[in-house]
Amino acid sequence: LGCYERILRADVPSTQRHSIIPTKMDLKTKFFANGEINKLKARLVVLGMLEKHSADEQNYSPTADARTVNLIFSLAAQHNLFIKGIDIFGAFITADIKSDKPEDDVYVSLPKGLDDDESGQPAIWKLKRALYGLRRSPKLFYTQLREYLLLQGYTNSPLDNCLFHKITATGKIFFCTHVDDFAIAASSPELIEELCSKLKEKYIITESDSLESFLGVHMERHDGCLYLS
Repeated sequence: LGCYERILRADVPSTQRHSIIPTKMDLKTKFFANGEINKLKARLVVLGMLEKHSADEQNYSPTADARTVNLIFSLAAQHNLFIKGIDIFGAFITADIKSDKPEDDVYVSLPKGLDDDESGQPAIWKLKRALYGLRRSPKLFYTQLREYLLLQGYTNSPLDNCLFHKITATGKIFFCTHVDDFAIAASSPELIEELCSKLKEKYIITESDSLESFLGVHMERHDGCLYLS
């Protein structure tokens, strides 16, 4: 995926050597709503709490307001909108780290034994893309996704940065983000398919007809009503 460049510890600028951030393997078990195991995940994450940063550095990711989520569900129920949840595989690592200054470069060390250099010390990576755990990763991903959606003709709501919408001759579509969880509501399945096709040109995505992947919400539709749990 071109996430890193493997370098020698001696090649790290002297001013940066004290800022090499350690990493760890994060192991997680994901479950279906009925409690059965869905999948086992292993992810290399940066220990962001040890990252040195300046006091004026703003690293964040917008999260959808609860009222926005409620509004989407309400519109979906009232207007019988089609709803789909999607997941972007490795969302954060799709975002490039753009550093104009050498001091903005990010160097990490791998857990010992995962990839050691000739001296037996953990290998050093210069990151080219955002890893999970890095303070700036959520903001980098959101900025990239926002720019891509705007290019596709979507409008970013002035009331909630996490809500995007688009009006076409065939209907309306809403796209809501919450860090790396995503929900789509549209007046036709064709609009959803069009958006998913565009997203697949840039990301690896999986689709779900329920919203279990969006903030842990399970949704069922009966007699024109949405039941959430």
